Amino acid sequence: MRKRLLISFSGGRTSAFMTHWLLTNMQDEFEMPVVFANTGKEREETLEFIQQCDKHFDFNLVWIESVANYQKGKGVSARVVSFENASRNGEPFESFIKSMVSRIWVPLSAHGN
Repeated sequence: MRKRLLISFSGGRTSAFMTHWLLTNMQDEFEMPVVFANTGKEREETLEFIQQCDKHFDFNLVWIESVANYQKGKGVSARVVSFENASRNGEPFESFIKSMVSRIWVPLSAHGN
């Protein structure tokens, strides 16, 4: 049974090179799913490059986006998206930041200021 190795593809050129190298040279040793975590802040050209790499090199890429949870004690989850429906206006990033701020923010009045 092969070990599992998750490849997080950033969408950059060196990440594309490393992903392709791993998939080409380490298939016998590892099962390697490839994931791209879309923040919604990437440039369209980056998303197009990611899509082209996936098709050309057969990455079998899984696109994911964070799903923020504002409830205390609940973590962030993810949803699977695609090139066609991936967020492009920063929604996953901004929602995540808001959820983090809502968990850690303590108003100044709580400190007697």
